[in-house]
Amino acid sequence: MKLVYIAGPYMGSNYHQTEQYITYAREWADKLARAGHAFYSPHLNTAHFDAVAPDVPRYFWQEMNLAILHRCDALLLVPGWDNDEETKRDVHYAETWGIPVVVDIDEIGGLAGPKGEKPG
Repeated sequence: MKLVYIAGPYMGSNYHQTEQYITYAREWADKLARAGHAFYSPHLNTAHFDAVAPDVPRYFWQEMNLAILHRCDALLLVPGWDNDEETKRDVHYAETWGIPVVVDIDEIGGLAGPKGEKPG
């Protein structure tokens, strides 16, 4: 089972827009699960933590997400990613680390096996 990082806009200009981005990421997580892929979504893992834990600095969440991205087998770009600076940063790191960047779930099946998976 491959682990896929969902990358796309998270912080909107207001609460409602941020919630829309989180809902959109949830829809992509559902698609990945139905295709048989494990996923990590920063949107779902840290939803509204800027309000829940306002004393935790933003860089903590960014570094945490990069630590998880580093363990993923692919980064899936969802529509709108190219308008988001943090997503562009995630793409840069994925490419630097040799993690495939895809825009279509169907591309994931043809990638090499999951990190750490022993050959059959």
